[in-house]
Amino acid sequence: MDRVDALKLLDEVAELLKRADDLGMREIRAPDKYLMWLFSRTRSTYVAARLLIRESLLDEAMQLTRSLMTDALRLLELNRVGSEREAYLLHWVNESLTEWGHLIKEAVRVGIEDDPQPVLRKIDEHRAALTRYQERHEIGRLKRLRSEKQLAIQHRLEHEYWDFEYVNNVVHGSPLIADHRIARRDDGTMLLMTYLRDDDWTIRTALMVAQWALHAYGGFLGAMAPEMGRPTEIAAYLARIETANQELGASTR
Repeated sequence: MDRVDALKLLDEVAELLKRADDLGMREIRAPDKYLMWLFSRTRSTYVAARLLIRESLLDEAMQLTRSLMTDALRLLELNRVGSEREAYLLHWVNESLTEWGHLIKEAVRVGIEDDPQPVLRKIDEHRAALTRYQERHEIGRLKRLRSEKQLAIQHRLEHEYWDFEYVNNVVHGSPLIADHRIARRDDGTMLLMTYLRDDDWTIRTALMVAQWALHAYGGFLGAMAPEMGRPTEIAAYLARIETANQELGASTR
Protein backbone atom coordinates (compact mmCIF):
# COMPACT_ATOMS: atom_id res chain seq x y z
CA MET A 1 0.00 0.00 0.00
CA ASP A 2 1.36 3.44 -0.94
CA ARG A 3 0.40 6.90 0.28
CA VAL A 4 -2.26 7.37 -2.38
CA ASP A 5 -3.87 4.04 -1.46
CA ALA A 6 -3.81 4.95 2.25
CA LEU A 7 -5.55 8.27 1.66
CA LYS A 8 -8.09 6.54 -0.59
CA LEU A 9 -8.76 4.03 2.20
CA LEU A 10 -9.48 6.89 4.59
CA ASP A 11 -12.02 8.29 2.12
CA GLU A 12 -13.70 4.92 1.65
CA VAL A 13 -14.03 4.36 5.40
CA ALA A 14 -15.46 7.86 5.78
CA GLU A 15 -18.17 6.97 3.27
CA LEU A 16 -18.87 3.74 5.14
CA LEU A 17 -19.31 5.60 8.42
CA LYS A 18 -21.88 7.87 6.79
CA ARG A 19 -24.17 4.86 6.43
CA ALA A 20 -25.00 5.19 10.09
CA ASP A 21 -27.30 7.99 8.98
CA ASP A 22 -29.37 5.42 7.07
CA LEU A 23 -30.58 3.94 10.35
CA GLY A 24 -33.14 6.75 10.37
CA MET A 25 -35.40 7.65 13.24
CA ARG A 26 -36.14 4.84 15.69
CA GLU A 27 -37.33 4.52 19.23
CA ILE A 28 -34.51 4.25 21.72
CA ARG A 29 -34.24 3.95 25.48
CA ALA A 30 -33.16 7.17 27.15
CA PRO A 31 -29.57 6.14 28.08
CA ASP A 32 -28.87 5.15 24.48
CA LYS A 33 -28.67 8.80 23.51
CA TYR A 34 -25.25 8.75 25.15
CA LEU A 35 -24.23 5.74 23.09
CA MET A 36 -25.36 7.55 19.94
CA TRP A 37 -23.42 10.64 21.00
CA LEU A 38 -20.37 8.47 21.59
CA PHE A 39 -20.46 7.18 18.02
CA SER A 40 -21.12 10.67 16.65
CA ARG A 41 -18.02 11.81 18.51
CA THR A 42 -15.90 8.99 17.07
CA ARG A 43 -17.08 9.79 13.56
CA SER A 44 -16.31 13.51 13.82
CA THR A 45 -12.93 12.70 15.41
CA TYR A 46 -12.20 10.42 12.47
CA VAL A 47 -13.12 13.17 10.00
CA ALA A 48 -10.78 15.60 11.75
CA ALA A 49 -7.90 13.09 11.91
CA ARG A 50 -8.36 12.32 8.23
CA LEU A 51 -7.99 16.01 7.35
CA LEU A 52 -4.85 16.29 9.47
CA ILE A 53 -3.29 13.26 7.79
CA ARG A 54 -3.91 14.81 4.38
CA GLU A 55 -2.06 17.92 5.58
CA SER A 56 0.89 15.83 6.85
CA LEU A 57 0.08 16.77 10.46
CA LEU A 58 0.53 13.21 11.62
CA ASP A 59 1.33 13.77 15.30
CA GLU A 60 -1.81 15.89 15.57
CA ALA A 61 -3.85 13.15 13.90
CA MET A 62 -2.47 10.65 16.43
CA GLN A 63 -3.47 12.92 19.29
CA LEU A 64 -7.07 12.84 18.09
CA THR A 65 -6.88 9.11 17.53
CA ARG A 66 -6.16 8.64 21.25
CA SER A 67 -9.75 9.61 22.11
CA LEU A 68 -11.08 7.65 19.13
CA MET A 69 -9.43 4.50 20.53
CA THR A 70 -11.05 4.95 23.94
CA ASP A 71 -14.46 5.57 22.44
CA ALA A 72 -14.16 2.61 20.06
CA LEU A 73 -13.34 0.25 22.93
CA ARG A 74 -16.33 1.57 24.87
CA LEU A 75 -18.64 1.03 21.91
CA LEU A 76 -17.37 -2.52 21.44
CA GLU A 77 -17.99 -3.22 25.13
CA LEU A 78 -21.46 -1.63 25.18
CA ASN A 79 -22.35 -3.91 22.30
CA ARG A 80 -20.90 -6.97 24.03
CA VAL A 81 -22.82 -6.52 27.29
CA GLY A 82 -26.15 -6.44 25.44
CA SER A 83 -29.15 -5.63 27.60
CA GLU A 84 -26.88 -4.64 30.50
CA ARG A 85 -25.53 -1.64 28.66
CA GLU A 86 -27.98 0.72 30.40
CA ALA A 87 -26.31 -0.10 33.72
CA TYR A 88 -22.97 0.91 32.22
CA LEU A 89 -24.30 4.04 30.53
CA LEU A 90 -26.05 5.26 33.68
CA HIS A 91 -22.91 4.70 35.74
CA TRP A 92 -20.92 6.67 33.16
CA VAL A 93 -23.40 9.56 33.36
CA ASN A 94 -23.32 9.47 37.17
CA GLU A 95 -19.54 9.68 37.10
CA SER A 96 -19.79 12.69 34.80
CA LEU A 97 -22.19 14.39 37.20
CA THR A 98 -19.75 13.83 40.05
CA GLU A 99 -16.95 15.34 37.97
CA TRP A 100 -19.18 18.28 37.08
CA GLY A 101 -19.71 18.90 40.78
CA HIS A 102 -15.97 18.83 41.45
CA LEU A 103 -15.37 21.29 38.61
CA ILE A 104 -17.91 23.84 39.81
CA LYS A 105 -16.53 23.67 43.35
CA GLU A 106 -13.03 24.22 42.01
CA ALA A 107 -14.32 27.13 39.93
CA VAL A 108 -15.58 28.75 43.14
CA ARG A 109 -12.28 28.09 44.90
CA VAL A 110 -10.22 29.84 42.21
CA GLY A 111 -12.67 32.71 41.76
CA ILE A 112 -14.25 31.80 38.42
CA GLU A 113 -17.70 31.34 39.99
CA ASP A 114 -19.25 32.91 43.08
CA ASP A 115 -22.14 30.59 43.87
CA PRO A 116 -22.04 26.86 43.08
CA GLN A 117 -25.58 26.17 44.28
CA PRO A 118 -27.50 26.67 40.98
CA VAL A 119 -25.25 24.17 39.22
CA LEU A 120 -25.22 21.77 42.17
CA ARG A 121 -29.03 21.81 42.22
CA LYS A 122 -29.10 20.92 38.52
CA ILE A 123 -26.69 18.07 39.18
CA ASP A 124 -28.92 16.77 41.98
CA GLU A 125 -31.99 17.01 39.74
CA HIS A 126 -30.25 15.16 36.93
CA ARG A 127 -29.01 12.44 39.28
CA ALA A 128 -32.49 12.05 40.79
CA ALA A 129 -33.97 11.62 37.31
CA LEU A 130 -31.40 8.91 36.54
CA THR A 131 -32.23 7.14 39.80
CA ARG A 132 -35.95 7.22 38.99
CA TYR A 133 -35.25 5.78 35.55
CA GLN A 134 -33.07 3.07 37.08
CA GLU A 135 -35.81 2.08 39.52
CA ARG A 136 -38.62 2.30 36.99
CA HIS A 137 -36.85 -0.03 34.57
CA GLU A 138 -35.44 -2.30 37.31
CA ILE A 139 -31.91 -1.87 36.03
CA GLY A 140 -30.23 -2.95 39.26
CA ARG A 141 -26.66 -2.19 40.25
CA LEU A 142 -24.82 0.24 37.98
CA LYS A 143 -21.60 -0.97 36.41
CA ARG A 144 -18.34 0.76 35.53
CA LEU A 145 -16.71 0.47 32.13
CA ARG A 146 -13.27 -1.06 32.48
CA SER A 147 -9.96 0.51 31.49
CA GLU A 148 -8.79 0.62 27.88
CA LYS A 149 -6.24 -2.12 28.51
CA GLN A 150 -8.83 -4.43 30.06
CA LEU A 151 -11.27 -3.75 27.23
CA ALA A 152 -8.57 -4.41 24.62
CA ILE A 153 -7.88 -7.79 26.23
CA GLN A 154 -11.60 -8.57 26.34
CA HIS A 155 -12.00 -7.82 22.65
CA ARG A 156 -8.76 -9.47 21.54
CA LEU A 157 -7.16 -6.21 20.53
CA GLU A 158 -4.00 -6.47 22.61
CA HIS A 159 -1.80 -6.02 19.54
CA GLU A 160 -3.74 -2.91 18.57
CA TYR A 161 -3.57 -1.68 22.17
CA TRP A 162 0.14 -1.12 21.65
CA ASP A 163 -0.90 1.75 19.38
CA PHE A 164 -2.85 3.22 22.30
CA GLU A 165 0.22 3.20 24.54
CA TYR A 166 2.38 4.67 21.78
CA VAL A 167 -0.11 7.43 21.00
CA ASN A 168 -0.18 8.35 24.71
CA ASN A 169 3.43 9.43 24.24
CA VAL A 170 2.38 11.62 21.33
CA VAL A 171 -0.45 13.19 23.35
CA HIS A 172 1.78 14.01 26.31
CA GLY A 173 4.67 15.31 24.22
CA SER A 174 7.17 12.64 25.20
CA PRO A 175 10.74 13.20 23.95
CA LEU A 176 10.53 9.61 22.70
CA ILE A 177 8.57 10.85 19.69
CA ALA A 178 10.66 13.98 19.05
CA ASP A 179 12.34 12.33 16.08
CA HIS A 180 9.04 12.67 14.21
CA ARG A 181 9.79 16.36 13.87
CA ILE A 182 13.60 16.58 13.96
CA ALA A 183 15.92 16.10 10.99
CA ARG A 184 19.61 16.77 10.46
CA ARG A 185 21.09 18.20 7.27
CA ASP A 186 24.37 16.99 5.85
CA ASP A 187 26.11 20.03 7.33
CA GLY A 188 24.90 19.06 10.81
CA THR A 189 22.15 21.68 11.08
CA MET A 190 19.15 20.48 13.08
CA LEU A 191 15.75 21.14 11.51
CA LEU A 192 12.48 21.25 13.48
CA MET A 193 9.59 20.51 11.14
CA THR A 194 5.94 21.51 11.43
CA TYR A 195 4.84 18.94 8.88
CA LEU A 196 5.79 15.28 8.75
CA ARG A 197 5.93 14.50 5.05
CA ASP A 198 6.90 10.86 5.32
CA ASP A 199 5.03 8.30 3.26
CA ASP A 200 5.70 5.44 5.65
CA TRP A 201 4.33 7.33 8.67
CA THR A 202 1.40 8.62 6.63
CA ILE A 203 0.41 5.08 5.71
CA ARG A 204 0.84 3.75 9.26
CA THR A 205 -1.18 6.59 10.76
CA ALA A 206 -3.94 6.25 8.18
CA LEU A 207 -4.21 2.51 8.83
CA MET A 208 -4.38 3.03 12.59
CA VAL A 209 -7.06 5.73 12.39
CA ALA A 210 -9.19 3.74 9.92
CA GLN A 211 -8.89 0.55 11.97
CA TRP A 212 -10.18 2.11 15.18
CA ALA A 213 -12.99 3.93 13.37
CA LEU A 214 -14.14 0.61 11.93
CA HIS A 215 -14.14 -1.00 15.38
CA ALA A 216 -16.24 1.91 16.66
CA TYR A 217 -18.71 1.54 13.82
CA GLY A 218 -19.03 -2.20 14.40
CA GLY A 219 -19.71 -1.70 18.08
CA PHE A 220 -22.27 1.01 17.41
CA LEU A 221 -24.19 -1.02 14.83
CA GLY A 222 -24.16 -4.11 17.01
CA ALA A 223 -25.68 -2.18 19.91
CA MET A 224 -28.17 0.03 18.05
CA ALA A 225 -29.13 -2.06 15.02
CA PRO A 226 -28.46 -5.73 15.79
CA GLU A 227 -31.05 -6.76 13.22
CA MET A 228 -28.76 -5.44 10.49
CA GLY A 229 -25.90 -7.72 11.39
CA ARG A 230 -22.25 -6.72 10.99
CA PRO A 231 -21.68 -5.25 7.51
CA THR A 232 -19.28 -7.39 5.50
CA GLU A 233 -17.41 -4.24 4.51
CA ILE A 234 -16.15 -3.80 8.08
CA ALA A 235 -14.50 -7.22 8.13
CA ALA A 236 -13.15 -6.71 4.60
CA TYR A 237 -11.56 -3.37 5.47
CA LEU A 238 -10.10 -4.71 8.72
CA ALA A 239 -8.57 -7.63 6.82
CA ARG A 240 -7.14 -5.23 4.26
CA ILE A 241 -5.63 -3.09 7.01
CA GLU A 242 -4.13 -6.17 8.69
CA THR A 243 -2.51 -7.23 5.41
CA ALA A 244 -1.11 -3.75 4.82
CA ASN A 245 0.30 -3.62 8.36
CA GLN A 246 1.99 -6.99 7.84
CA GLU A 247 3.52 -5.76 4.59
CA LEU A 248 4.80 -2.62 6.33
CA GLY A 249 6.31 -4.75 9.09
CA ALA A 250 8.09 -6.95 6.58
CA SER A 251 9.45 -3.91 4.73
CA THR A 252 11.24 -2.64 7.86
CA ARG A 253 13.07 -5.87 8.68
